[in-house]
Amino acid sequence: MLKTMEPRVHLFGHVKTGMGERSLTWKFASSLAPLAEVETFDILEWMNEEEYTSLAELNYSLAEGGHALLEEIGAPFSLPKADLNLVLSWGTSLAALFGKGIQKSAPTIAKLYVHHPDERIFPKLYEPAALCLTESPLAFSRALSHGFLPEKLLYIPHTYPQVCETLVPNRTYVDRLAASQGKQVSKDAVVVGCVGRLVYGKNTEFAIETVRRLVEREKKVVLVVKGDFPEESLAPKYEEDLKEMLTTYSQEAWLLWDQDSSPFPEVVEEYMSFDLLLHPSGAEGGSHVVVEALGLGKPVLLLDCSTNPSLFSGLATFVKTEKEPIAAPLPFYRPDLEDLIDKLEKALEDPKIPNKRQVEERFHPEVAASRLPLLFSRDKERLLSLQKHDEKLYGM
Repeated sequence: MLKTMEPRVHLFGHVKTGMGERSLTWKFASSLAPLAEVETFDILEWMNEEEYTSLAELNYSLAEGGHALLEEIGAPFSLPKADLNLVLSWGTSLAALFGKGIQKSAPTIAKLYVHHPDERIFPKLYEPAALCLTESPLAFSRALSHGFLPEKLLYIPHTYPQVCETLVPNRTYVDRLAASQGKQVSKDAVVVGCVGRLVYGKNTEFAIETVRRLVEREKKVVLVVKGDFPEESLAPKYEEDLKEMLTTYSQEAWLLWDQDSSPFPEVVEEYMSFDLLLHPSGAEGGSHVVVEALGLGKPVLLLDCSTNPSLFSGLATFVKTEKEPIAAPLPFYRPDLEDLIDKLEKALEDPKIPNKRQVEERFHPEVAASRLPLLFSRDKERLLSLQKHDEKLYGM
């Protein structure tokens, strides 16, 4: 009997992000391996300079409302033959180009981004795609409101790595970090972790100020800031002030600053040293750090903006944000400082442990894996059935 040939999938994304096995591209490539022959392409290396320039110009024209240019675009890239093209890279213009050009030779499935000055253009941009992927219930709902057909949408949830289920609580990382800085963390101190790049919009300064005030109230708490500054800054004055703040308070016993980037799975193991995760970022959607912390059974505090309320309802404690995002130099939300102090103080005394079963229902690796065959079959009944399931689970 002849062996059935596996479908050939070309997967386009940002491969060299520094996240390794935690990156979206790697997760898809790994999960699809049993189902297909997968070849990955790093967007920034695959395109030549002329193509990248054209893409940047198109992105600008879309932002200006000039999406009629899409009608003039042919197939901008030449590709080897594939049975399916999967586009995971950010950017509506890139998804549109792939949908317009590559779709002619093979079905194209694109990750859906619904943040754009003119959201009415989304159905037009993604019309050529055989299927659109979303990573949050909020994006799914917004896509429906913009006119997308339900059978052309597939929600693929964030997942925590399998290693989360094998780790046990310990203070190894925090004790080692403290010792390297000439400090010692008492056994009855609550260790609060704050993880992420030290950039404008992540609101690390709010985490520092909150813990400083709680220490003034004689609360036994230690803040671990794990992150470094980018090589190129979009907000140099902000980062200069934050660096001064970190340098100043790093002299205090209650602040530990780890500037090193840890490889996977060591970085997840380090999170086990935290008693809870504080993620005050107002400049991103659902974070893999939050999903990993929930997978470890850690209490989480995060802002009530972006996709957070839809993704993590019932699992995390939400901190109020300002009603309107700060406009310059980039739009982002910042927390209500007094509410953050109040919520963290309560969490120190009575932490909200996430329900393990509910975490697994949403973010277990098998939840995403079970949906991947739909990339190939695109079965309408199954897609609509999953939509009803997700509506009930997330209260969409």
